[in-house]
Amino acid sequence: MNNTIIAPASGTYPDNAYVVVREEGDYYAAFRMGGGFEVWIPKAETRTPTIAEVTTTELRYSKFCFDDCDGDRAWSDVWNGWHDGTHWNGWAKPFFTREIMEQVLDYLCDAPADHWRIEDDKIFITFGSTSNNEEEDEFGGRRADSNLWSVSGFCFMELMEDDQ
Repeated sequence: MNNTIIAPASGTYPDNAYVVVREEGDYYAAFRMGGGFEVWIPKAETRTPTIAEVTTTELRYSKFCFDDCDGDRAWSDVWNGWHDGTHWNGWAKPFFTREIMEQVLDYLCDAPADHWRIEDDKIFITFGSTSNNEEEDEFGGRRADSNLWSVSGFCFMELMEDDQ
């Protein structure tokens, strides 16, 4: 049942969809398809979306915000992008144009010692510290079949219609 997509019995896909991470008795442990914290959903109150609802290989246009994982969403910073349904650790993995991606990277690297660079279709980020142990890591890059960019390892939420 892991990674199965479910929706509330009266819910629509993808706005009210969840991805199951495990079953426990009469409940599914799942996270919202757009990203977020794990929730418990009674099995009796769910349905499996139809094939027509979920069969798509195209990116869908949406809006995204950053979640600081303390329950506070950065609603003041919302970026337009695309989502193909993939997640990192339960959080949305959006794709952005290069211009928007640079704005996102500026937002993520807001401390004085933090910096980012793009080289050979890859995104590298260095999170500085008070010590001299700065390390640069690869955090994403350009999507192979498009001119869109994605960065992994951060808590993005896809804003669904009821959030916007």
